[in-house]
Amino acid sequence: MPHSAHKIAALFYSCIDLFDIQQDFGNNHRIKSDKSRELNTHRKGYSNRENKPFSTEEGHNIVTFNGIMDFNNENTGVFEALKGLLTNKQKAKVVPFVGAGLSADFGFPTWTAFLKEGFEIKKKKMPEKTSYLVIAEQLRYEMGKDEFYAFVRRKFSRDIDKSKIARKAVSFLPKLFPSLIVTTNFDRLLEQIHPKNPPVAYPQKNGPLLSYALEKENPLIFKIHGSVEIAEDIIFTKDAYDDEYAQETDLVKGLHRCFSEDIFLFLGCSLEQDKPLEIWKEMIPNLKDHIHYAILPCKEEKCTQRREELRKQNINVILYPSGKHDCVRVILKELLRATYPYLRRSGITPFRYDAGTVGFFGRENELEALQAFLTANRAFCWTAITGAGGSGKTRLGYEFAENNVSWWNVPKLGEAYNKEELDRTKANIEGDTLFVLD
Repeated sequence: MPHSAHKIAALFYSCIDLFDIQQDFGNNHRIKSDKSRELNTHRKGYSNRENKPFSTEEGHNIVTFNGIMDFNNENTGVFEALKGLLTNKQKAKVVPFVGAGLSADFGFPTWTAFLKEGFEIKKKKMPEKTSYLVIAEQLRYEMGKDEFYAFVRRKFSRDIDKSKIARKAVSFLPKLFPSLIVTTNFDRLLEQIHPKNPPVAYPQKNGPLLSYALEKENPLIFKIHGSVEIAEDIIFTKDAYDDEYAQETDLVKGLHRCFSEDIFLFLGCSLEQDKPLEIWKEMIPNLKDHIHYAILPCKEEKCTQRREELRKQNINVILYPSGKHDCVRVILKELLRATYPYLRRSGITPFRYDAGTVGFFGRENELEALQAFLTANRAFCWTAITGAGGSGKTRLGYEFAENNVSWWNVPKLGEAYNKEELDRTKANIEGDTLFVLD
């Protein structure tokens, strides 16, 4: 959600309704608040974090951070190591390596789904027991180049539904990783969710931007397999892979530099049949102490085997249960809390609104209304959450601020917040800011 200027928003909680409150804010800019909708408190869900970290109540899957850590006994150690790297900015930079899994959250097809649909269009059976690259090559032959690349543009060039951004893992990337983001995807998801509207580089265009971003730590999206905007140049078929992954190409040089100078965090990647990973394997003998990281799904009975496979490739992994892909969002949220002090919590009891003891769901309509408020085309806007005591006002505001505004600054103003602190906060506003007043 790029912005040309900083936005200021305020979110109030109140036990009384606010009717038609009006206030002038200068420059003839008049703000009017409609009556807030009463909270619906009839739906409840409970999560037993000790015994059922991935429980289902009333048809909802509840994922907790503790549950993910408990899924495999080495997850906590890997998380702490990754957190240490992110909080110590003097060490090597952590760079997200984004795969198709994060785009699938927004309806973009995986390789398998794309190829299968292509062969269905041609009314032919998709080949089996061969690599995706060979299958893609055959699909291009069956369709012909013009139809094939038109099909690519149709499936990957659409705009996303921005109302979905806030509850997805990808929303945390701009805040956690403010400089370089590397991706194999050629859709435009990362460009559309990034608030700073960073430049985009890929091997066929703007390659020198990568060196500039690595040296200056400026924001950049490096799309190593090209962009749907120039569909004919994407690296998707066997012929294209053979050409671009040959020795000394700009792509290989760029990956060599990233693998050796930075620490990758693989997200939404399978790390199977993976060309970039093959390059890393060749580099390991000369970089034996260089470790990368990944967050991957795995069946519980195969965790030990999968971890050992990746350890041999100098990759430490946080494993989560197969099919529970919201775990990636939960892990990134915890990393964000560790990285930014104003998101850290202390003194939390199981009964506090931010303890996570009780699962949060059934507030989809309220969250959508708050998201619409925040994306309003105004330099300043405010709204209020009203309802009886204990109806969930604070929890709703907390979940919204934690999970839906990942690139906003969110000062929380309570009763103990004095005027001096508020003045300091206002003086140091850098970027879009949401004030939360409870």
